[in-house]
Amino acid sequence: MQVGTEILDSIGNLWSLRVVYQVYFYLSLAILNRHLDNPTQNHLDSRLEDVLKYKAEIDYARSCCDANYAMWSLLLEALLCEIREEFPGAVQAYEVSELQFSICTGDE
Repeated sequence: MQVGTEILDSIGNLWSLRVVYQVYFYLSLAILNRHLDNPTQNHLDSRLEDVLKYKAEIDYARSCCDANYAMWSLLLEALLCEIREEFPGAVQAYEVSELQFSICTGDE
């Protein structure tokens, strides 16, 4: 999380939007997993707003290129549902992300 947060300070200098979206995705995964591992740590609740902001950026990229960013968005959605204890939504998001992966790789 520390490295990802430090990268955010210079994210405007990155030469590739894909790298920017990767930083958003992996930093979001780190924050969400830490939250799931330690749900009683209240300081992580404030980081969920950051995750929603990063997910919105990924969703914007998804609107332009569903094949590249849909699975990332759906995995983040599934983890957010888990944190909210919306387990049916989490399962659905995981299943759709798996289907999206299968479509993209031709492994239907």
